[in-house]
Amino acid sequence: MLKAQVFRRSFSLFNRVPASRVIRAASRNGHQTIQIQRVHIRKPLISRSLLIGTCVTSASLYAFLRWLEDDDDEGGAKSHPAKDGRPQDGKWEVVQAGDEDDDEDEDEDEDEYDDSLLFIPTGFSRPRPREFYRGSDPEWQEFVRIAPDRSRMDRVRGELVALVRSLATNNPAWERRLGKINPNAGSAWIEYTFPDGPPIEYERPGIELTEDGTLRRSTRPVHEFHHHQLSNALWPAPAATAVYDDAKRRAWRLWRNFKIYVGWEKKHSISDFNQMLSGPGGAMFPYIPKPLDSPNTKSPDPLSPSPTPPTDGGPQQRTTAPSDHSPRKDPSTTLSDATAKLTKISVPLPAVNSGILRQQYAILRQPYKPQPPRGTFLVTGLVEIIGQKARMTLDVSAAYDPRIGKFVTLDAKMRSLVNFRQEPKGGP
Repeated sequence: MLKAQVFRRSFSLFNRVPASRVIRAASRNGHQTIQIQRVHIRKPLISRSLLIGTCVTSASLYAFLRWLEDDDDEGGAKSHPAKDGRPQDGKWEVVQAGDEDDDEDEDEDEDEYDDSLLFIPTGFSRPRPREFYRGSDPEWQEFVRIAPDRSRMDRVRGELVALVRSLATNNPAWERRLGKINPNAGSAWIEYTFPDGPPIEYERPGIELTEDGTLRRSTRPVHEFHHHQLSNALWPAPAATAVYDDAKRRAWRLWRNFKIYVGWEKKHSISDFNQMLSGPGGAMFPYIPKPLDSPNTKSPDPLSPSPTPPTDGGPQQRTTAPSDHSPRKDPSTTLSDATAKLTKISVPLPAVNSGILRQQYAILRQPYKPQPPRGTFLVTGLVEIIGQKARMTLDVSAAYDPRIGKFVTLDAKMRSLVNFRQEPKGGP
């Protein structure tokens, strides 16, 4: 009986058995039909080693996090004893607002921040849970006291209007545009809004190392400006939208040029534009300059009564540049010579025009607008400013602090601008 010969081929690309050797070996054993088939063995997506490594890593990470939680629970139980004097193992003590130990808790939190030697961030900044004013908060008590006082609210309204108009009077740009501003003229519409809670705060999670060498999870406060900048850097929606609009405009222009190139669309030349202007509506344009056909071609003088068109004649009809001894040079000839010199110089032009891109980005970009501070209420409305040449309406938003009796923030945007004298743009 004949036994099939088995060749143990390696999986290396460089140590494979040649096909000729396989054929010769098979012919020596009496095989008449030779069939060689190459196969590709795919590595399984989930292997035994991957499962074992994932399980070991997950178990180690879970044990490490439980160890951190146990250390935090022990530290919290020791620092916050129960009411009966015994510490509560494995539980956090919930401290209600208005307790007698609030100041002590704040001091302990400050001591914890002071005891930390190293803080390692483990994520990006995030907003803290929203808080709301309670009836016992001093900020809410101040709102309740000032809201029914109509004389105080009218005084706040007058202070805002006077502040906005004084800023407009001291601004040279607005004074040039509006003329001399009357600070006592104009109307105003003012509204008051009392917030439901303090501004949203932001924090960053991480792991800190204390002086005694223990690790614990903690958070650090982050300023809202830094959070806003980081959000714009990680999610640049205005920049992406501006780039998309600019790319779409350029692609549409390339497609239009392609249609003109293949003959699907007619290209509008300057002569078609001149014919359109020379029609019934083109009487206001007495002279329309034409492009230069050649650097050596003399263009007709627009002031001459009977201009002579250039002809393609012999060398006697070609116009040459005047000599340096001539008392006066023809401006058209000088322009043609300058054009001829410029055609010989290859000046690299910018390939990308970023003006429209920057303009679109400036429109879409949302500038940073800080939140009103804690204990302030919003004063919004419309303030009209009247000058000698025009009047302007501003959309005003300000934050008033009743404890100090001043405006702490002010934001004004132009809503409308109307000239007292408006001339027709179409002509007389």
